[in-house]
Amino acid sequence: MRKRRRSVVAFIAILLCICTSVHATVLDLKSLQLTRPALTTFFTYASNSGSMNLPTSMGVGATVSSLVGLPGNNGYTISGAAFTISSSALDHDTSSGVLASGEFQGGGTLTLTGTLKYNGNIIASGSLIVANMAISSSETWTLQELSGTPIVISGSAQFLPDVLQGLGLGISNGLGDTLRIGNFRVDFSFNNVAPNPNVFNTDQTLQGSSNVIKFEAMPEPATVFLFTMAALALRINKKK
Repeated sequence: MRKRRRSVVAFIAILLCICTSVHATVLDLKSLQLTRPALTTFFTYASNSGSMNLPTSMGVGATVSSLVGLPGNNGYTISGAAFTISSSALDHDTSSGVLASGEFQGGGTLTLTGTLKYNGNIIASGSLIVANMAISSSETWTLQELSGTPIVISGSAQFLPDVLQGLGLGISNGLGDTLRIGNFRVDFSFNNVAPNPNVFNTDQTLQGSSNVIKFEAMPEPATVFLFTMAALALRINKKK
């Protein structure tokens, strides 16, 4: 009877693991980093209003840095990338001392356009990612200056991709694999910011050089649950 129970538990564990990989040919984009070394305006404040609004020049030279389950060079690149995020208005300034900090309205739309290639062959061109912030315009996210030198202002916001187009829908490389992106967060890092801000709510235009925009995939709740259950089942089997 005990052997049968162990076999059942082991079978369930294996089944749960298989359930998480039935779409083995669907490659989830794990991370993607965009850089822009030239001075880029990311924030302006004038006439009692301020907003973070990235220009289309952001993200030139983007590359897919890693994919789930694919070590090393995975063959995917993005060329001619242009990254935009619709204006995210300053809700209220939370600066303290000499460090600038502010709460910005959510609900913004993010768009990444460019040419997606697989081993040098074009498989998609145009809007690669279209996504909205996971929070609404009635909620806020933080953009703040980090202590230390050089001046760095950073922030992070979660996004939900449009599942009807681009990588949210999934793009096939023509060889049986489909590259897609699920829910993700974007980490903003604006380095060597000028001028040196003390607050956000004063007339100024802030620029940064060596800016980095990094996409990090957020695990889907269902996937996390399945892996947790599989690990638990295997642990119980091992103890018995």
